[in-house]
This record gives sequence, C-alpha cells and structure tokens, in this order.
Amino acid sequence: MRQGKKITYMRHTALLVFALTAGTGCIATNSEVVQLQSDLATLKSQQKKDADKIASLQQETKKSKRQLLLQGEGLKREAKKNRAGSSADMDGLRAEFSELTGRFEETQHLTKRTSADLSLFLESAEERLTAIESAINAQEKDMQKLYAEIDSLKTAPAPEPPKAKTANKEPANKIYKDALQLIRNKQPGAARKLFKNYLKNYPDGPLAGNARFWVGESYYDEKMYERAIVEYDDMIKKHPKGIKIPAALLKQAMAFDRLKDWKTAKALFDKLIKEFPGSEETKIAKNILKKRN
Repeated sequence: MRQGKKITYMRHTALLVFALTAGTGCIATNSEVVQLQSDLATLKSQQKKDADKIASLQQETKKSKRQLLLQGEGLKREAKKNRAGSSADMDGLRAEFSELTGRFEETQHLTKRTSADLSLFLESAEERLTAIESAINAQEKDMQKLYAEIDSLKTAPAPEPPKAKTANKEPANKIYKDALQLIRNKQPGAARKLFKNYLKNYPDGPLAGNARFWVGESYYDEKMYERAIVEYDDMIKKHPKGIKIPAALLKQAMAFDRLKDWKTAKALFDKLIKEFPGSEETKIAKNILKKRN
C-alpha cells in the first residue's frame, strides 16, 4: 500500500514540474497551476501523515517485539520450571510405584504363607472337631444307657424295707434305769455291762452320752483310773454338747490326780473353771485347787 502511494506522489510531482517548465508549445492555465499547487500541498501533508504513521508503526512493532521476546523468555522459564516439576513428579511417581510394587509382592508372599497356615489350622481344627463329635456321641450313648436304667428302676417293684431286729431287745429306758440302779447299789461291774448293752443297741439314743459317762464312772469306782480317763475322753469327744461334760472333765482331772499327774489334773481343773464357771463341778474344782495350794 505504501509503495502505491509513493508512485502516485511521484506522478503528481512530475506533472507539476512539467507544467511549470513546459515550452511554448504547451502553456498551462492559471487554474491548472493552482490545482497542481493544491495537489502538491495535499501530497506533502499526506506524506507527513504517512511518515508519522510509519514511525508509530515502527515503535509499536519494536514494542510488540520486546513484549514477544519477554513473553518468550517467560514461556521458556515456565516451560523449564514445568519440565523440572514434571521431572520431580515423575521421580516421585516412580518411587511410589516402586514402593507399591514392593508392598504388593510382600502382600502376595504373606497371602501365600497365610493360606498355608490357614490350611494347616483348618486341618487341625477338623481333626479336633471329629474327636469332639466322637466324644459327644459316646456321651450320648452313655446317657441313653443311663436313661434306660432309670426307666427300668422306675418300673421295678420297690424293695421291701428290712425288718427291724426286735427279738430279745429290751426297751432303752429299762436298760438305762437298771444299769443306773446297779451304780447306786455299788455294783460297778454289772452296771457297766448294762450301759454297754444300751450303747450297743442304741448308740444314738438320747441317753448315749450319759451311758458313756457312767461307763467311765464304773471304772473309776473300781479304781481303774486309766480306763476311766479313756472313757471320759471318749464321752467328751462324741458328745461335746452333752450335759455330763462338766462332770466328765472333773472326774477325768481327779483320775489324773489319783495317778500322781498333778500337772495334767490342774490343766483339766482350769479348763473346767474357764468353760463352765457357774457349774457345781467348778465349785468342787476350786475347792480342790484351794486345798492343794
């Protein structure tokens, strides 16, 4: 476009010069001269505008070129930075991939080993379960046998109660009273036989404790103190709550005193006083201790 304007300008200038300098054979009129001068001024003004526009365009071109260069440098740095970041990201991804691969291989190995252990455990559990089932079956068979025996017992006739042996068995009270009367009659040997007969036939009778005490008394009356001590002790052990306990302790202590074992006798007197402080036997024990002191 600028090349076309330049050619037009040169044409107008050539015509103007030709008109002003033409020979006698081609003389220009005043109106043509004025028109040519006007066109020349217009061409100059247009030339100046074109020159200014060209200069402005050159400035804008330089500015745009600088901006493009700056943008290009920025793009290069950004691309370089992105390449560095991408490289780092790739390295991180490679490391993560390697770690995941290692974990997968380890998990695969553990899975295989766990599967083997699980198989062994299941085999062992199956064996134990079989043993338990066998034991349960055996117990069920035993229970069935037991139930059968119970049913047979339910249907079996009840056994007859044993007949009481009453032949030649005298009433307990009569035996005891007869034996006690013999003690009062100073017949300790005969009395002892009746008391032992009572204990044989009625070992748990209401007077069994008293009967054992009187057996000891029969030996004491016959001055058989050692046998008396044994019988008193037997009565104390078998009837610890009997009413004859204080009397048995007193006579046992007196028997040891007769055997010249005062130490044991005193210990028994002290026990009697401590355990039965309000009894008549305790009063007797205190009098004996007072005389010995």
